Amino acid sequence: ITRFSSPFYQIPMFAITTLIQVTITYWMTNLYSSAKRFFIFLGIITLTSFASVGMGSVISVLADSAEQAQAMQIPILLPLMIFGGFFLNNG
Repeated sequence: ITRFSSPFYQIPMFAITTLIQVTITYWMTNLYSSAKRFFIFLGIITLTSFASVGMGSVISVLADSAEQAQAMQIPILLPLMIFGGFFLNNG
């Protein structure tokens, strides 16, 4: 039973820390001063955070040690980084 209840009490903790970080980052980087755009940004980053925590949980369940978990995340994260658009040459 505790194995299944763990994600439910972790959700508010991750949501609150994400809310704090996004609020500070959004206004410090001087993005659009619109409440609508702020909440869209907050929703996207919160869902991304939840997906990252879920992927980390899956990797930790599949791996027997920390070294094996680090080795498993490389083939998963490398295609996401390559095709995520961060390395595009726009100029």
